[in-house]
Amino acid sequence: MPGSVRQALSQIVKNPYLNLVVGLVFAYSGLAETLRELASGDELHLGVHHGAIVFGLLQALRSLSDVFEGLEYLDNSANDRAARSADTK
Repeated sequence: MPGSVRQALSQIVKNPYLNLVVGLVFAYSGLAETLRELASGDELHLGVHHGAIVFGLLQALRSLSDVFEGLEYLDNSANDRAARSADTK
C-alpha cells in the first residue's frame, strides 16, 4: 500500500471527532433498537443492539478524552504565547 494512502487512512481512523460521531451513532442506533423492542412488548432478548450501545458509549468516551486533551494543548499554547508576549513588553 503506498505511503500516502496509508497516511490518509491513518489520519481518518485516528480522527477523534470522527470517532466521537461514530460512537454516538452506534449508541443511538442501539438505544433506538432497544426502545423499539421495549415498546413492542416482546420479551427482552440480549442482542447485537446491546453490544452497539456499549461499544458506542466506550468509543464516544475514548474520543472525548482525545478531544479534551487537544483542547488542553491549545489552552496551554495560548497561555504560553500570552506569557511570552508579556515578557517581551
